[in-house]
Amino acid sequence: MATRKNNPSLSNESTQLRQKRTEQLEQISNIIATLEPLLRNASGYQKNQLKLLDSVSLGLYEEIDKLSKKAPAEPVTDLVLTQMNEVIRETKELIKQDTYVQRLKEFISAGDNTQHRDAVVVMRQVRQGLDRFRAELYPLIERVKFKLDDAKGIEIAIQIYLEGRLNVTKADLDDHNGNLSSHWYNDRSAFITDDSEFNFVKLDKINIADYFQISND
Repeated sequence: MATRKNNPSLSNESTQLRQKRTEQLEQISNIIATLEPLLRNASGYQKNQLKLLDSVSLGLYEEIDKLSKKAPAEPVTDLVLTQMNEVIRETKELIKQDTYVQRLKEFISAGDNTQHRDAVVVMRQVRQGLDRFRAELYPLIERVKFKLDDAKGIEIAIQIYLEGRLNVTKADLDDHNGNLSSHWYNDRSAFITDDSEFNFVKLDKINIADYFQISND
């Protein structure tokens, strides 16, 4: 009776591919570990702090602007000076990558306080810095969320593969709450179905670290 012989080349190829998937899984897991705190910080602390500073700085700016129009050379009160310094300090702590924000200096409370006309200029610069930060922060949150969803979906696809399912479908990913963008499926039609399969060929062609790199462009 004839017996079936194992094909050493196929067995070796399967072992190498499994090792590759294991390495990809480690890469993806590390990326998720990086993106999750980035998203929490951007959508949590940074977003909330921006909202707070926007409100406080607007109130200060409007009040100082009114006083500046009436008495531009008059000094601000000690209370206003303290509040301006707090806003400047916290804005610089929040927006570390903005060169112009980092150039802002807190007012020195020695001798005569700064004049209204100078104070309004500085508060306007603070407001402009917050506007620039807002224009960067919200798109950044969306980019990180998009990349994180893809990374988690890919992680699930690889885990299913390593469990022995070589063809991973959208239905498989849905069962594990995977949320992947459509270009990660083999189906090139306009509609992705439950039977659409995850595109491992695409995964093998990309540089995972480069693909999931987050920039502020």
